Amino acid sequence: MLQLHTRTHRLSLPLEIELTLNFTNPIFDKEAIDRVWSYPITLPATPTNQLALGLSTRLDGRFRKPRVPATLSIDAEFELYGELKIESATPTDIKVAVDLGATFPLSAQERWILFQNLPDPGSFRIYLRPGVSNPGATAFFHLFETDFKKEATRINAAWVTHLKGEGNSQVRYPVIKAPQLYGTKNSKWNGYANYIKADTQDYITSEAFLDATPAWTDTALPLPMLKPIISQIASAVALNAIGGTFLNDTEISKLLLWNNLPVDKIVSDYDYIADERPDDPTFVIPRIHTYLPSFNIADYLPDISALDTLLNLANTFCLFIQVRNGVLKMIPIRDRLRGRPEDWTSRCEPNASQAFPDYVPYTLDYDRQGDETNEPPQLQKKYGGEESTAYVAPFFTLVERSEFPARATTTENYTSWRVPYTAEEGRNTAIDGLTKAPSLRLLFYRGRQLDSRGHYYPLAGHSRYAYGSVVVGNYSLDWQGEGGLYETWWKDFITMQSSGRVIKRRVRLTAADLAELVKWEKVVKTINDPQGQTKCVIKDVRVKITNTRIQVADVEFVTL
Repeated sequence: MLQLHTRTHRLSLPLEIELTLNFTNPIFDKEAIDRVWSYPITLPATPTNQLALGLSTRLDGRFRKPRVPATLSIDAEFELYGELKIESATPTDIKVAVDLGATFPLSAQERWILFQNLPDPGSFRIYLRPGVSNPGATAFFHLFETDFKKEATRINAAWVTHLKGEGNSQVRYPVIKAPQLYGTKNSKWNGYANYIKADTQDYITSEAFLDATPAWTDTALPLPMLKPIISQIASAVALNAIGGTFLNDTEISKLLLWNNLPVDKIVSDYDYIADERPDDPTFVIPRIHTYLPSFNIADYLPDISALDTLLNLANTFCLFIQVRNGVLKMIPIRDRLRGRPEDWTSRCEPNASQAFPDYVPYTLDYDRQGDETNEPPQLQKKYGGEESTAYVAPFFTLVERSEFPARATTTENYTSWRVPYTAEEGRNTAIDGLTKAPSLRLLFYRGRQLDSRGHYYPLAGHSRYAYGSVVVGNYSLDWQGEGGLYETWWKDFITMQSSGRVIKRRVRLTAADLAELVKWEKVVKTINDPQGQTKCVIKDVRVKITNTRIQVADVEFVTL
C-alpha cells in the first residue's frame, strides 16, 4: 500500500511502519510551494536502503547525502515527488523525514542567471550631444563613413515604434522624469527621448522641434514586463510553461518592473567621450551622452533570487504558487475562497472542537525601504491599532505627478510623472555601498494616453487614472479605493483571517481523496450538523498511513 522510491530503488519498509503526513493549504502558507512533510520514520539499514540513500556500506562510515530525491505513493492513486531528509544512520537503522512538493532550486537562481535571456529592447546604440540641435535621429557612430541619413532613418523608425508601444517587444518606454540622469551639471538639459511632433502627434528623437513645439521632454527608459520575467524564472528551473489566472490577466501581464538604482548607471556609456578638440585644446566639446538599448535589462534589476521575486509578488497581490506537470502557476487566493463549496458532511465524524477568537483588526502597508519621506497621500497605509495583524507588501511604487511652467512668460504648465530612485548623483559604480539595498518597483503600463495638450504619451503608473481623472485601468497599487490592492486582491483573505473561527474535525480520506486534496483546487467545504451548516476552508491536514490502511485524518478548518 505505502511505497517509497528513489530514482533507482524501491526502499524496504518495516511491516509496522506508521508515516504521519502533514498538509498545509498554501493559502495559509504562501512562502511554501506545494509543501507536504512528515515526522521522521525509521527504516532498516538493509543493503538496498543504504545504496538507495547513498550511505557508506562500512559500519563505521559516514553518510554523504543528507537529502535524496524520492517519490511517495499510496495504492497507485496518490503520488508525490520530493526528497527524503536523512536525520541519522546507524548500522541497523536509518531515520528519514519526508519532504515532498516542489523542490526545484528557486532560491539558488540569482538574478544574473535568471534573467540573462530576457528580450532586449533593441539593437542600436545612439549617441546624443547635449546643448546642441541633433537633427534626424541625432545618432553618432564609431564608423563615420556609415551612410548617416539611411542609418538615421532606420534608427528613428525603430525608436519611435518602441516609444509608441507597438510591435512585439516585451519592453516598454513609459514616461518618467529623470532630472538626475546627468547629475547636477546637466540636470536641466531636456534629455534625448520622447519629444512630440504636434502635427503628427508622434514621438521624435530630435531637439529641432523643441523651440517651435512645446512638448514632453522627459527621459524614457526601457522597462521589462512581468510575464517574460516569470517565464524566465520558470525556464531557469526546467519548467516548461507558466500559468494561473493571475498572469492570464492582460493588465497584470503588462506590469513593468523598475528599481531604485541610479538611472545614469543604466544609460550612460563613458567609453565614448570627446572632451576637447585636438587642434584647439581650449575648446571643450560637451560630453556626449548615450542611450544603450542593446544591453540586457536584467543586469540592472536588483540581485534577488527567483524565489524572492515570486514571494514578493505573492505578498503584494495575495497569491499562492503551485507547480503542476511542469507548469509554474500563480493563483489569487481570492479565487479559491470564492470557489463553489463541496459538501464534506458524510466524511466528517461528529464532536468537533471549535475556537472562537475575537475579531482581529488589520494594518495595510508597504515595505517602504526608507522612502517614507516620498509617501504621497494616496499610498498611505491603513493602521488598525497596536493589536492589529499587519499585511505588508514588499513591492510598491511611488510615481509622483508634478507640474512645471512650460514657458517663463506663460501660465501654461506641463505635467510629468516620475519614478523615485536613489538620490546619489552621477555614475554609481558601487551599488553595494548604498545605505539601502536596491529594491524593485512595480508600474502598471497604461499604453498611449493623451495629455492635456492632446499629445500622446506612453503612461505607466501606480493608479488607475491618467489626465483629468480618466480611468485607464482596472487595478491600482493603492491599498485603498476602487481597484486597489485591498478591494481587489486581499479583502476575502483578510476577512477570513480577521473573523473566521477554527474548527477541528476527524475526516475519513482515501488515497484518491489525498491526491485530489493536494491540488488545492477545491478548498471550500460545507459541513452540516444539528447546529446548522458551516462553510469553511481547509487549513491543515494530518493523516497517519500504515502499510495496510489510511487512518482517520485530523483536519483543521477556518470558517468563512
